[in-house]
Amino acid sequence: MNLVCSNCIQSFPADRMHVLPGWVEAPDEPGHFVITFRCHACYPAAIDDTGRRVAAWDDATAAGMGRFIDLWDIRDFLPELADSNDREAATGLVRIVRASDGKALLPRVVPDPGAVEEAGFLERLSIVATRMPSWKVLLLCLGVVLTGVYCCTALERL
Repeated sequence: MNLVCSNCIQSFPADRMHVLPGWVEAPDEPGHFVITFRCHACYPAAIDDTGRRVAAWDDATAAGMGRFIDLWDIRDFLPELADSNDREAATGLVRIVRASDGKALLPRVVPDPGAVEEAGFLERLSIVATRMPSWKVLLLCLGVVLTGVYCCTALERL
């Protein structure tokens, strides 16, 4: 399975990628942390940037990291962070990601290749949906429903 580096947009095998929280700012939206995939060349700058942001710990970082930790169930996935507050969890997460060379989160965000192939349609949708903002999930579901309605209508005309 190949993954695409979030920075240089090149494809690499999953075992050569690093996974970490990265800060994203979009127009008209507050900044937030998302899962990013980085190749060997892009990883050092990315983890340093995340580490600096967490060390500075302002209100935006607190809100973004709190949401990230909850969204990805980081405290359940990394039990050593279970009893920590958001700031301690964020600092611990950066430490764990650095110590694992960006591999600690890989099993959390990239399912085993066999799991995707063996998964049914709804499971595949849930694998994709966990990585999408809720409004995109809603549009995806609406598209699936409308496609179904269109197909049913077309079949009735035959």
